[in-house]
Amino acid sequence: MRPDTPPFCPPICTQGKETRKRKANCDCARCTHFFLLKRSKWGEEGVRRRVVQYAVIMHHVAACESQICALSDCPTVIRSIDHMMKCVSKRGKCQNWLCNESSSTIAHWSRCSIVKCSTCEDIDTLCFRDELVQEANDQASTSNAADKLITEQMKALLHVNKCKNEKHCNFPHCSDWSKVEQHSSRCKDTNCKVVHCASSNAIWTHLERCEEKRKCRFCSVATGREVTEESIDMPILDWTMKREKK
Repeated sequence: MRPDTPPFCPPICTQGKETRKRKANCDCARCTHFFLLKRSKWGEEGVRRRVVQYAVIMHHVAACESQICALSDCPTVIRSIDHMMKCVSKRGKCQNWLCNESSSTIAHWSRCSIVKCSTCEDIDTLCFRDELVQEANDQASTSNAADKLITEQMKALLHVNKCKNEKHCNFPHCSDWSKVEQHSSRCKDTNCKVVHCASSNAIWTHLERCEEKRKCRFCSVATGREVTEESIDMPILDWTMKREKK
């Protein structure tokens, strides 16, 4: 879950997996990376307050005996959070027991780099929330861009498959796509390096086999047959896409 995660766990790492006897603050490159990353994030006040709030609430819930405690408005929780944001006492020496317990949890998180540590996973999510949201947005954006490229190529292949006048056609790059189709429709090389050859054959395979063209995020957009209230009951007459060799 942590951003910029090193791609490996070296043999000398003492925190690569859950063990009872493990060395704190492992000196390997992987753990050092995590510790520095956490220390950097801990310097942000917003991150620090989120982590402190989580630790305080977690320990308060475990000890609270009230049947009507509202965590968001609980005076004990609010006071403890405000206290911890300013507390300078050494860990375990503060008179506020919630501060002591919460500080122990945060101290564990600060020096732990165990993969999927049950204590640290939630804190990691809170700490790196902004990075995780950005990563999810980037993945969605990349996926949307890839989908658009596929549907645009699918539209071009469907057009040139029927077009009889590519030299004077107004469809964008009709003649170029026609050359691609002429090559790919006859090419038998599964490792062909010609641009768009492999992807064109993959798209035609999908078009010929797809059984949910009105719902498919590629076929419905490329063919202009998205599901609407007007089209849902229309008979499917020409949905079997057949490739014509040029």
